[in-house]
Amino acid sequence: GVIGHEFSHILNGDMRLNIRLMGIIFGIICLATIGRILIRTRGRKNPLPVLGLALIVIGGLGVFFGRLIQAAVSRQREFLADASSVQFTRNPLGLSSALQKLGAIGSRLESERAADACHMFFGNGLRSSFLGLFATHPPIEQRIRAIDPSWDGTLPKLSDHMVEAILSPRRESELMAQIISIPPARPPQIPPTTVR
Repeated sequence: GVIGHEFSHILNGDMRLNIRLMGIIFGIICLATIGRILIRTRGRKNPLPVLGLALIVIGGLGVFFGRLIQAAVSRQREFLADASSVQFTRNPLGLSSALQKLGAIGSRLESERAADACHMFFGNGLRSSFLGLFATHPPIEQRIRAIDPSWDGTLPKLSDHMVEAILSPRRESELMAQIISIPPARPPQIPPTTVR
């Protein structure tokens, strides 16, 4: 289900769209940066600080509305990717199970740069902000309900072992193996050979 979800992002051109949106927002940020540079210019009867202030205002408003548009587009593309994944796999319970596990674990990022690329993740990487308008992913519960209407609304409980593994980065592979029920990968045991 997860692979089908990510594959559908590629097939539907979501990565290309996301990169374009990031480029447009970066361009608007550049306007605000140029405005900051111009506002520092000195001189008598110099009109550049006024132009700089205008660019800062335009850049700030542009970034605000650009992020709103980026988040709204991303939320809709997530629903499309979920539906496409179910269409590819013909197994809505596979993706539903993965989303339930993601909802139980959480997917918050603790980085000041998380907002720049959080629309490229599987779940919402940011805290809810401003009534969810800046959320790049729909709530997990809505996504699960859209593909599995019979879902009872409860997320799986995490065992103490899983919580400990989440808090300990060294045990991340063990956690993921337990979550997806695949034994952890072990390096192949190759017997030593001697060269004569």
